[in-house]
Amino acid sequence: MTAIMEVLPQIEKAILPFGARPHWGKVYVSGPETYLKYYPKLNDWKKLTEKFDPTHKFRNEFLEKNVYVNSGGIHLPW
Repeated sequence: MTAIMEVLPQIEKAILPFGARPHWGKVYVSGPETYLKYYPKLNDWKKLTEKFDPTHKFRNEFLEKNVYVNSGGIHLPW
């Protein structure tokens, strides 16, 4: 996996102009600071998840780290 991790940033940078975005179930290196580029309605989605999942039952480590940033990176306010 180390070899692919070295190439992924270049691949992601190359495909971004074509509207490509990473699949959350696959390996990629982009962090939370780039998600609004990939998902312009992300803040709308976050508002809906707060409304329909106020106890955060359906959140997981990936979402907490990459979407609901608690510390570090950026915090996408709603």
